[in-house]
Amino acid sequence: MRWLKAVMILIIFLAHVPLGLSGNDVMLKIDSIPIGAEVSIEGMNNTFRAPVILSISEGERIIKISKGAYTVLYNLSISEGEILTLLVDFGKIEKAIGKVFINVTIKYGFNITVPTKEKEYEPPMATPTWEGCGGITMEGPRNPPMVIYQFNPEDPYYQLILNSTPIRLQYKNIVGCIVVGKIFYHGEGYTMIGGGGWDNATYIAPTALLTINSTPQNATVYIFDFHRFGEWFTPMKLRVPVITEPQMNVRVYTKYSNLTIPYIPELHAYKISIGHNGYPFFEGWVDLKPNETLILNVDLELLKEAVTVKKEEGVLEVLSQPENASITVKDAQGRVLGSGTSPLSIALPPGFYIISAFMEGYGSAVKNATVFSNKTTRIYLELNPTPAKLSIESSPSGAVVLVEDRKCTTPCNLTIPAGDYNITIRKEGFIDESKRVILNPGEEVNLTFNLTPKPRVIIKTIPSGAVVAVDRAEACTTPCNVTLDPGKHILKLDLDGYKSEIVVLHLNEGDVVPINIELRPEQDAFNNFTDLTTTQKGITKTQPTNLVEPMA
Repeated sequence: MRWLKAVMILIIFLAHVPLGLSGNDVMLKIDSIPIGAEVSIEGMNNTFRAPVILSISEGERIIKISKGAYTVLYNLSISEGEILTLLVDFGKIEKAIGKVFINVTIKYGFNITVPTKEKEYEPPMATPTWEGCGGITMEGPRNPPMVIYQFNPEDPYYQLILNSTPIRLQYKNIVGCIVVGKIFYHGEGYTMIGGGGWDNATYIAPTALLTINSTPQNATVYIFDFHRFGEWFTPMKLRVPVITEPQMNVRVYTKYSNLTIPYIPELHAYKISIGHNGYPFFEGWVDLKPNETLILNVDLELLKEAVTVKKEEGVLEVLSQPENASITVKDAQGRVLGSGTSPLSIALPPGFYIISAFMEGYGSAVKNATVFSNKTTRIYLELNPTPAKLSIESSPSGAVVLVEDRKCTTPCNLTIPAGDYNITIRKEGFIDESKRVILNPGEEVNLTFNLTPKPRVIIKTIPSGAVVAVDRAEACTTPCNVTLDPGKHILKLDLDGYKSEIVVLHLNEGDVVPINIELRPEQDAFNNFTDLTTTQKGITKTQPTNLVEPMA
């Protein structure tokens, strides 16, 4: 679809009224084939390139769309809340009029009423057969001033004679006399002094023959905005002077008299207009060459088809997760044309659109959509929460931070989705600590952990080399240090040839407990058992203790 070729452009309507625009605004899309036509609108200073979508106030506006030699003027009447598409097919225009015109203006919507052949019909007067000089003379265009000659009232063949210019009359293949006329206008009439009968001239204006036709026929013809009442309707032929450059001091003479014409202006470009009630009004310029024969065919039927105005709209449904997101719509030039809150049901002209969504605490989302006439297009925008930032420090530093499947070493920063987290921090020799943190989207949270050392037991034996088991797990060989969690622990010390020693510890956070034990040879017939609480700073055992409980 051709709309996809354009950079599109997006306009939003809510309940058939553009969002963010006044209720009297109208959305107008102007397009051209081919694209790129220059667009201007009465009352607006800017010019645009088709395709373009514009918001304009209701009422009558003259819209100008130009491409090359062709200009379309459309007097468009628009009502509140309408969505209109104005399309100009310049290919059809060229086909309708051909390439003979150097400049063309076609008017649509102006309701121009032209006189018809039926209303202006007058029975032709009886005249003698034309023999080369004279004819029926009629008032012609006033700017430039001309007189019309007709040679046969039943034949729509005419010749224009320019004021004070030597021109040879010519009807079909009959070449007639040289005429020079001085034209005076008074009120609604005119007077021409002079006429034919001149023998020769230092300059005789050459002529060109125009054949003017239209579809449908009987269209009204204007030359330089002048229409000859009852005469000029298609098809018709018109012979006109072609003066390619100004002429100075032209002499016209006969055997008995002569005339000097000081100045004859240049004239080779002609404005030709064709109108027919119910069709666009055509105006075009042709640049003629001397002795040229030019056929002009204007297909008003095709010109009528070349420009269309249609009320068009499709429906765009915009959904988002979460709802109530702010929706912004821009055109291809980045102009904001509308905004609203999801969910939206939007009426749009067919075309390519860009929709963006945003919500506080969430990221943005952007999608493109193509809207088709009389169809519904649905898009879904999912917004992800804006991540939170977590800054974590510990004393001492170097602790490992665990946040679900993420970890770092203090001091460190984590960027994570908003949510409810249990944050754990670990460091060898220190008690693990955890904190619950609820992070909001975009929030920045600083956490500081003051780590507490684990209880530490310093173990020495005489003799050294005893194996120390803590809670039945081998831990070290004396002399050694053991770091333990707070709480009750059972230490067993073993050395070959010596009786095992058992120590029960009740440790608190931060305790440092030294244990000094002198081991006894196996021949000593007693068990050694020591219960050490954290109220004791240490124990030195050199004598057997009472048995507290048997140990397996």
